[in-house]
Parts: sequence; structure tokens; C-alpha cells
Amino acid sequence: VQWRVSFAPDLEAKIMNKFKIMMEKYHYSNVVLADTSGKIQLSILPQRQQLEKDPLLSLESSLNSGKPVIVDLHRDSLSGKPHLGLVAPVFQVAAGEKNHIGFLILEMDPALFLFPLIESWPILSGSAETLIFRRQGEKVFWLNNTRFKPDSALKMEQQLSEIELPAVQAVLGSRGIFRGKDYRGVEVISYLSKIPHSSWFMVSKVDKQEVFANAYQKASSYFVLMILFLILTVAITFNLNQRIRYLSLSHEKDKEIGQYAAQLENINKELEAFSYSISHDLKAPLRAITGYASILFEEYSAKLDQEAKRLINVIHENVNKMGCLIDDLLTLSHAGRHAMQSTEVKVNEIAQAAYDELKTTLPAHRKVQLTIRDLPPAQADSTLLKQVLLNLISNALKFTSLKEVAVIEVGGQSGPKENVYYVKDNGAGFDMKYMDKLFGVFSRLHSQDDFGGTGIGLAIVKNAVVRMGGKVWAQGQVDQGASFYFSLPKGGKNG
Repeated sequence: VQWRVSFAPDLEAKIMNKFKIMMEKYHYSNVVLADTSGKIQLSILPQRQQLEKDPLLSLESSLNSGKPVIVDLHRDSLSGKPHLGLVAPVFQVAAGEKNHIGFLILEMDPALFLFPLIESWPILSGSAETLIFRRQGEKVFWLNNTRFKPDSALKMEQQLSEIELPAVQAVLGSRGIFRGKDYRGVEVISYLSKIPHSSWFMVSKVDKQEVFANAYQKASSYFVLMILFLILTVAITFNLNQRIRYLSLSHEKDKEIGQYAAQLENINKELEAFSYSISHDLKAPLRAITGYASILFEEYSAKLDQEAKRLINVIHENVNKMGCLIDDLLTLSHAGRHAMQSTEVKVNEIAQAAYDELKTTLPAHRKVQLTIRDLPPAQADSTLLKQVLLNLISNALKFTSLKEVAVIEVGGQSGPKENVYYVKDNGAGFDMKYMDKLFGVFSRLHSQDDFGGTGIGLAIVKNAVVRMGGKVWAQGQVDQGASFYFSLPKGGKNG
């Protein structure tokens, strides 16, 4: 179906411009428009004329359902790298009839947003890793790189007959703790689970020898294995949810590209409800863990030696950390669902209110020299903007905690079309080569022992600023402080 010729003279340029904005803001590896046969009509990166096998299969599924469909992980034939995508049907409405004319394909690089999330581990470990995989016929097919076999994503597979493997047991229906041997033949203790609403399975595992190395490692490893899957599920779901949200809003604005925003919004709401529910459900096992630990301490305190009491305190500390992580996940989820009300806001007042709120939580010995410059007003949502400034000022307070006097400056300047604001500090700073990782979920550039936190605060900042029509970036130098910038549309006549 050669339907490009039906574009208005300036429509193609408008569509390509919109695609470039989507690609830059959300780090897609490509944005493609294809006809119903899979022939590419428009593409940011014109590398091929015809879609590959996996996207084509998703086209058929999307065509049959009339809904967006995830393109499962596959290796790109040109680059040889793993890819993930989202296919959405495009309709044309004419004379009261809706005709399916093609597909929009958003291609994503899982090495940027999915694999780092899966490969991270909440405690130091020499053997722990998390793997995702799917079943293909009578085999288990690994989807991400393994810790001990680099570049194994979408290459390594094993037979379902190898029942000692945790991955095989997960595919066959086993859930929870499982003892077996991994792909190296090493005895491991694993937590098996299935990722909801997908064909993927997940195994979080650690070598048995490491688990039983000492009492603390035994307790903490079992705790981590049980909760890691739930955290990853929330994060993965939220990440894909944000991409579907943007696609929905994009097509709602451009009736010429398609009119299926309602279908996407339903999917979006289901994903949001799922993410929110899972986050709340995580609280229950945490309450149980801390409750039993308290009972153990109170009822058997006389029988416990100092090391046993120390381990109970370690459990309490880790439960508190997990509680903070869940709260931050809920904040991130709420920022994505918040109904915006864009008005002219006085940024100075919001910045001062954010600091006043944070100041009450500071230790008495902290010396903070805060300067809030004359900030131009902005066109923004006051709730989201306060969330942005709360997180940025909190971030500055955290990374200046080792300084005798924390020097923090909040400033901004008015530009032709937008205002730029910043929060500077004289804290620990960061290496600029890691700047791209700053605003990712769970991204951390400093040791948990040096600076606490969950690694979600800057992701909340980015999410809120992008929703308000701006962008975020940062500059820093190790031990020389950092500056975080964000832009917002201008507010007021002189704004």
C-alpha cells in the first residue's frame, strides 16, 4: 500500500520532526513508519527498506488486535545487537470510516534502559546475577547477557531436559526458592518467577558457596532473592509504560497519523494500576520481616549473642532502605499519572518552600549556606515543579554532607522561548563520562556507604520536567561539586 503520496505537502516534514523529538527525548534507537506489508515508508535511520522477522510478526499481531504490541527482544541483523520495540497500528479516518493504513514502530536499545536495570544487584556479591529468558520450543533462550559469559544475550540456549537448571524449572512452572545448578554447572540458590503480561521468566541467583559463607550472607541473600523480582517488575513495567504514554499523547495531538489514543490510554491505565498495586504489595512482606525480627529480638534477647543482635539490626536497616525504595517508586509512578495544570508559577516561592521542608530533616550539626537567586516565573505545574526542586535540593544536601559547610545555589535565567534553572553545590560531584546515567532509574555513581539513597530521585526529576515541556542536563567534576539544570516554558509577559 503506497500511502506516502496521500501526505499533505508539509506533513512528512512535521512527522519526521516529531519522530526526531521522540527519539532524542526517550532515547529510541529509531522511529519507523511502515505500511501494512511491512515496507518502510519513513525512518529516522534509513538502514533498510523492509522490516525484519520479529517486527513483522508483531505487525500481524497488532493488525489482528488493533492494539499496540511489544516487539520481543531480538538481534538486529545489521548491527548484531539486541533490540526491543513497540508496534502500534495507524488508522486513517475518512467519510466516517476508519481504515488501517500502516504501523508506527519505536525501536529501543535494551542495553540503555533494560539490561543495566536487570544486571544491577542491591548488595555486593561475587556471584549474584539476574537473568531473563523465554521458552522457544523445547529450549530455554537467554535474553540478557550473563555475568560469566559476556555477549550471550539472545545467543545462549539450553534444553528443557536439563531440569537441574533454575531457568528450566521456571519455564516448567516452579516458583520461589530453588536449589540447583546454573549454566556453569555451579550449585546455586535461586528465586524463580514469571514476569506478568509477558512471555519472559526471571531467575535471581547466587552461588550456594557464597550464600552459606557466613550467617549474615545467608540471611541477606535469601531476603534479596525474594524481593528483587518484585522491584524489577515495577521498574520494567514503568519504563515500558512511559513509552506507551508518550506514544498515546503524540497520536492524540496528530489526528493525521492515527486515532487510536483511547486504545493506548486503556493499556497505559492497566500498566499504571499494575505498577501501583505491585509497589503497595511490596509493603506487606517488609512488615512481616521487620515484625518477626522484632519478635526475635524481644522474646529471645537473653539467648542471643552480640553478633546475632547485630544481624537483627542489619535486617531492620535493610528493611528501612527497601521501604524508602518503594516510596520512591510510588513517587515516580505518581509523577507519571499526575494530571497537570499548567499555570504561571513563582519559582522563587516554590524553591524556598522546598528547602524549608527539607531543612526540618537536617541534623543539628549541618551547616548549609543556601542562596536562592531571583528566578524568572515559569509556565508549569506547581506540584511537579516542587517535586523537581525537592529532589534537586535534597540531592545537593546529600552530596555535600561530607563538607564542613554546604554551599548550595538555586538560580535561573530567562531565554527567548524558555527559562533555564539550576541547582549548584560544592559536594562530591561526578565524572562527566557517566552523565548519561544520572537520570536513569536505580542509577548510582557513588557508593551506598558514602551516600545513601535509592537512585530514583533524578529519574523523578527528568520525568516531571519532560512532562512540563522541558529537558534536564548536568555538569560536574569529581570532588568539585555539581550543577543540575532544567528548562521550562516561559511564564508571564516579561517572563
